[in-house]
Amino acid sequence: MFREAARQLGHDAGQAAMTIDLEALGTHAEVTRAVRTVYGTDLSGAAGIIHATAVWRRPGGGNITLNINADTPPSGHDRFVLNLARARADAIVTTGKVLREEPSVTPLLIGSADQVAPLLDWRRV
Repeated sequence: MFREAARQLGHDAGQAAMTIDLEALGTHAEVTRAVRTVYGTDLSGAAGIIHATAVWRRPGGGNITLNINADTPPSGHDRFVLNLARARADAIVTTGKVLREEPSVTPLLIGSADQVAPLLDWRRV
């Protein structure tokens, strides 16, 4: 999924790591390296609308969007990508349906203050 997103941006993401350890990202430079690992670029010139979603490819074919909940396998990589999208956003648009179905949904970055600080610093820089 991440390599395909990078390919659509016109970049070769190579062999992206499948896990991003949010606690290991202590500076904006480390966040930038993680962004390059996932997308093959630092995304500095990328602009537009981003739709971040978790997708599972069925073994027999077809994709389904995952509703992130207690039954969904945890993934630091997915959390990094979601937090990155939120950190890059100037606005987050949602629907009443999403708010009714997921009342705990928040536009805030997910994680402790220490985990999200490097992403916020990355946005500032």
